[in-house]
Amino acid sequence: MPQCNEKIEVLVSDNCSTDSTPNIIKEYQNKWGNISYWCNETNLKTDRNCIKCLQKAKGKYTWLMSDDDIINGECS
Repeated sequence: MPQCNEKIEVLVSDNCSTDSTPNIIKEYQNKWGNISYWCNETNLKTDRNCIKCLQKAKGKYTWLMSDDDIINGECS
């Protein structure tokens, strides 16, 4: 993430998880100002959660990722 510039918008849509996601995201938000986070009150299932996230996105392009996806390489 440090190699990504402020033009990258990171949206985290927590689909009503019960783990420590809010705390982990808060740590990243403290390091980088381009992360938005929200936790759904109920589990919206995959499709509705993705749609909600896309509706909140402000950029021209999107890249949907899941919790088990890994990025290798640098942002450009």
